[in-house]
Amino acid sequence: MAMKRKLEDFGELWPAEEQILAEIDSGEDIELHDGLPPKTPSEKYDVRAEFIRYLALGGCKACGLHEKGLRIVGARIIGVLDLEGGDLPRDLGLFACPFESELVFLSAKLQSLFLNHSLLPEGLSADRLEAKGNVVLDGVEAHGAVRLLGAKLGGDLDCDGVTFNAAKDGAGKPTGFAFGADGLEAKGSLLLRDVEAHGEVRLLGAKLGGDLECSGATFSAAKDGEGKTTGAAFGADRLEAKGSFFLRDVEAHGEVRLLGAKLGGNLDCEGATFNAAREDAGKSAGVAFGADMLEAKGSFFLRGGARISGRISLGLVEIHRELMMAADI
Repeated sequence: MAMKRKLEDFGELWPAEEQILAEIDSGEDIELHDGLPPKTPSEKYDVRAEFIRYLALGGCKACGLHEKGLRIVGARIIGVLDLEGGDLPRDLGLFACPFESELVFLSAKLQSLFLNHSLLPEGLSADRLEAKGNVVLDGVEAHGAVRLLGAKLGGDLDCDGVTFNAAKDGAGKPTGFAFGADGLEAKGSLLLRDVEAHGEVRLLGAKLGGDLECSGATFSAAKDGEGKTTGAAFGADRLEAKGSFFLRDVEAHGEVRLLGAKLGGNLDCEGATFNAAREDAGKSAGVAFGADMLEAKGSFFLRGGARISGRISLGLVEIHRELMMAADI
């Protein structure tokens, strides 16, 4: 189906779309509902994804997209929001919006993207996304992988409080990764504080200009058909971060891998709990925390009630300052 390129292509606008068009030049949040709207259809907050796409790409002169961009609160977005390859001239903010289908930002170029507290039933496909500013997913609930492989950001990737759920197999078990940002390049920090991830969080070869902050997060590896933990819970092999990596009070079920990672600051695992995959008898099997060949220009802290159930592997680790370990292993 051809994309709609002109306002008249949409025919009679839906009531919520008329409200958006009337307020689009205000520079303020366009509030269709206070927070997430109900799941039931309503002309007060139902908006076509195609209409959002049209406006986000600039719309027409009559639309009058404000310099601050398009900012909508509480819309129930109907259809696939497909911005693959799009060049968005302004910020796009879709706050507390339940989406009916997938979001596609493959190879898109934009200023900043805000999806705070939105519901993504089929995840987010944003491989090779380029953002001059930040990508903010605070409080998002995602069912299906959130993908930013090879994305390039001029600021932060902010995922504080997100619930990531990998796609599920026929038995309802999470498979594959829940959050994937292999090859990500961000000039700022990656924030994953208080995240809950069901399926692997993967950052292979990512490069950060700031910190990787995961304090308070829970990472759970995917499980096979028999319910056994498989693969890693968190994989950041070859990560390069100019700042520190914080894993304070993290709880991981499945291996945490940092093979060959390079940090400009500290590796801080105070109060963390790392659990390796388990055998049939319930015994830990394999590595719980693997950081072979890691280099940190700061210190490595594994104390403050830290617990490790399984093996810890620190072969050829290079710590430039202090190595302080007082964990229950």
